[in-house]
Amino acid sequence: MGSTRRSNARQRWGRFVLLLVIVLVVNLPIISMILNSLKTTDVILTDPSIIPRNPTLVNYAYLSTRTNFWLFFRNSMIVAGTGTAICIMAATLGGYVLSRFRLRPVAAYSRFLLMMQMFPLLLALIPLFILFRNVGLTN
Repeated sequence: MGSTRRSNARQRWGRFVLLLVIVLVVNLPIISMILNSLKTTDVILTDPSIIPRNPTLVNYAYLSTRTNFWLFFRNSMIVAGTGTAICIMAATLGGYVLSRFRLRPVAAYSRFLLMMQMFPLLLALIPLFILFRNVGLTN
């Protein structure tokens, strides 16, 4: 009985460590970006280390004082919030219609929608790339 508990504890810790490694690998670009924001541009270009030796907030001071970042941020939040609210309202109404009406076209559309969600969105990038290449919008 005691060995079973130890085995379960080891399995849980093993899963935890595996998930922690996966989370770190997936979020490495974000972590790297945050750590690089604490370095000056010269240090970023010369020092190969990811961890800053002399962290500084110079980049944040430059961003706040010399750019219109907060205006752009506010505008982005207004547009994103409004767009999200409109999409939620439209999706709620559409979901209600799809769940309540038992007509053949509605059922066919529901099945089509479910089938379309089975395909990854990245499949749409290939034809888009070909279209952009033919129009001359690549590179």
